[in-house]
Amino acid sequence: MNENISLENTPENTQKKGKKFYVGYGQVPMRDRRFLLKTIPPVMLGIAGAGAFLGTRVADTQGGRWESGKFVSLTGYLGFHPQPILWLSGEKEPFGIVLAGMGKKGLDKRIRSYVGQKITLTGYRIVRGNSYMLGVHKVLLVEDGEQFNLPQAVEQEEARLMGEILDAQCFMGIMSPGAGRTHRGCATQCVRGGQPVFFALGIRERFKRQNENAMYCANQNQSGGYLLAGKTGDKINEYIMDYIARPVILNVICDKIGNFNRLRLDLQNIDIL
Repeated sequence: MNENISLENTPENTQKKGKKFYVGYGQVPMRDRRFLLKTIPPVMLGIAGAGAFLGTRVADTQGGRWESGKFVSLTGYLGFHPQPILWLSGEKEPFGIVLAGMGKKGLDKRIRSYVGQKITLTGYRIVRGNSYMLGVHKVLLVEDGEQFNLPQAVEQEEARLMGEILDAQCFMGIMSPGAGRTHRGCATQCVRGGQPVFFALGIRERFKRQNENAMYCANQNQSGGYLLAGKTGDKINEYIMDYIARPVILNVICDKIGNFNRLRLDLQNIDIL
């Protein structure tokens, strides 16, 4: 052992010199106790106030929710427009449900062979307002001789609209917020994976201030926007990666397909705000 080690700053010597020496296992010194009693309550109140303020800034889901707690089964006929849509059987008017894959993978490769056929799909509802999608978990082919004519697009008119290009499932209710800069990374992965593409109409405050949106295309879908396709009705996921979750102006042609309004987009005519 080194006998030259100084014992000058040991607790015993420090106390003899009249200096205060804090020992962690001992009682909190009165001066420190008074300081903590004065500072901790306002700090805690400040944290609570900041939490309450930030809570008021959370994006409104507008009724969006992911009903992941229970499975539902739907039977109908499969069509691609270009998003996969299940047209429910037994309805007087064509009524379709947009279909999403689980996670960030689209359904196209999995169900493309069932186009025009009657199938039963089991999955979770993704709800926003009075509309919903189905996140598909299981597919079952229904064998019957029933005939069904898939709805065809009926062109309405041209329009100039402002909003954001998004993945439909997150905007509908899986994520909050499901739009904007904070959601861009997630939306990009979903669109790249083949999930349905959606155009959310004028969801930003600055859109409301600039509001160029003449309410063309009859009424938008009850979920707050439109299905989105290429100029000829084709799928456009791989061509719009640079525009996802950014404020844009689109010049489009509006279509009506059953209960859906769809926008056909000229990819050469997208303006980023």
